[in-house]
Amino acid sequence: MLWSNFMQKNHHYKKIGFGLLKLLVILSILLYLAYKADFSAIKQLLLKIDILLFCLSFIIIISRDIFLAMRWKILLAFHNNHFSSLLLTQYYYISSFFSLFLPTAVGGDVVRWYYLHDNAIKHNHALSSILYERFLGIISLVFFASFSLFVDFE
Repeated sequence: MLWSNFMQKNHHYKKIGFGLLKLLVILSILLYLAYKADFSAIKQLLLKIDILLFCLSFIIIISRDIFLAMRWKILLAFHNNHFSSLLLTQYYYISSFFSLFLPTAVGGDVVRWYYLHDNAIKHNHALSSILYERFLGIISLVFFASFSLFVDFE
C-alpha cells in the first residue's frame, strides 16, 4: 500500500517535471528565433500579404481538415466506434502537426492510430479506418486527375 502511494506521487512529479521541461524547450526555441529574426524583413513580408487571399486560404485549410475528420467519423461508425466530431478534428490537427516532423505522410497516420488505440479501440478497427481513408483519398485523386484530362484550361 505504501509503495503504490509513493509511485502515484512520483508519477505526478514526473508529469510536472516533464511538462516543465517541454515548456523550457519551447521557450528556448522561441527566444532563439526571436534573437535571430529580422523583424523589419518580417514586417515587410506581412505588409505585402493580401488579407482576403490569406483569410480565404486559412478558411479552406480549416474546412478541409474538418471535412476529413467527418469522413473519418463515418468510417469509424462502420465498426460501431462513435466519437465526437470535435475529438476527431483535434486528432486530425495533432496528426497534421506530427506529419511536419515525422518521415513521409504515414507519420500522421501513425499518430491518429495511436490516439484511437489510446481510446480503447481495437487495433484492426483503428488501422482499417485509416487505410480506408487513404484508399478514398487515392480514389478521389484519380477521379480529379481523370476529370482534368477532359477540361480545357486555355
